[in-house]
Amino acid sequence: MATSATHVAVIAEVEECLPDPVTDLHAVQTASRADAPVLGRLLADLRAEFDDETDSAQVLAERFARILQDPNVFALVSGGDTGFVLVTLRPAIWFDGPVAQLEEHYAVPARRGDGIGLLCYVGPTG
Repeated sequence: MATSATHVAVIAEVEECLPDPVTDLHAVQTASRADAPVLGRLLADLRAEFDDETDSAQVLAERFARILQDPNVFALVSGGDTGFVLVTLRPAIWFDGPVAQLEEHYAVPARRGDGIGLLCYVGPTG
């Protein structure tokens, strides 16, 4: 995913609303298979935070590595491994093109309120 002028404009507006200092705003990137261990750990942390039963971070990482190869699945991860979103795409009946569904969204507790999650919604930067 390339950063568009629209993304840059939205990010600039978002930055104006965020508390200082936010150090890793421009590090949101599309995750690759190499990010699977980080994504697995973050998802395991999310489930543990709410006392939900979950598979191990290693098992989740293996699944991330597999599903990120699907062109209808993508994840965005923030710099410093502080958060991520997982999105799937499916066909739409009402228009041409896919519908995006947010499957998972997580920011580490220490970074909540810093805008990391919002920037993951906006998309890759830099």
